[in-house]
Amino acid sequence: MHHLRRLVFALVLCMVALVAAVGLGFGRMVDHVAIRDSGLHPPSVGHVAFAVHVDDGIDMPVYSTGAIQIGCVVIFPGQHGLAGGFEGHIAPLMASRGVAVFTPTYASTPNGPKLTLEQARRFASEVVGQVEKRCGPRYVVVGRSLGSMVAAYAVKNHRPAALLLEGASPSLAMAVRSALGRRLVQVPMPLERLLIKNYSLRDALGAEQRFPVTIFQGTLDLQTPIADLTEPGAVPSWIEIVQVPDADHQGTWKAAMPQIADRITGALTNRAL
Repeated sequence: MHHLRRLVFALVLCMVALVAAVGLGFGRMVDHVAIRDSGLHPPSVGHVAFAVHVDDGIDMPVYSTGAIQIGCVVIFPGQHGLAGGFEGHIAPLMASRGVAVFTPTYASTPNGPKLTLEQARRFASEVVGQVEKRCGPRYVVVGRSLGSMVAAYAVKNHRPAALLLEGASPSLAMAVRSALGRRLVQVPMPLERLLIKNYSLRDALGAEQRFPVTIFQGTLDLQTPIADLTEPGAVPSWIEIVQVPDADHQGTWKAAMPQIADRITGALTNRAL
């Protein structure tokens, strides 16, 4: 009996070690493959305003267009970077309204190194700090899709006029679960245990409201379902969620573009008063 107990205990330890190893490997894989920035930058986002040193040999550019008249906006793109389309459309629109637009990217060249999620989090905070030096308190931060989480962490130690998110997920675990679910892949354990860090809007934004936060979410979005956001406790209760009817993940920003542009202008005008 004594030997049997020792054998069972040893088997349990092996299972725990295996789960930990699988979790660590899965977490590292997610952290390294989540961002698939192609490094292609449309001319409409402007010229390189400054670069941020991220790691040895990694300096990521931040593009800008427009003059600082009523304020600035920082736009964090999704996992495909500035090739996604959103930034190329909104940058000239906001520049025409007297708003200087700063658009970071996660890969400097098509074949260059891409940021991990943790590098992107630190990079984003530095980007906002640099914009704050140039624009003072008159700036809005915008994040799309995966960039929504990056944007939320970027303002953790800052206070913009507003934070606008589009196509957001409450957490990295929920985003991964939705992606696996669309591929009919089941994970027999909570994904939170498999990730090195489960980035979440609750962690990034905290319990107390410091500035207005709005999420624009398409009702037909399957990649980041609106049901994930409206689940009790998924996000801080003070966040405003704007439902965009009949819009999927790629169509939400197109349908909501006028509202997003007006929100940016309105937040900057109010901050300037």
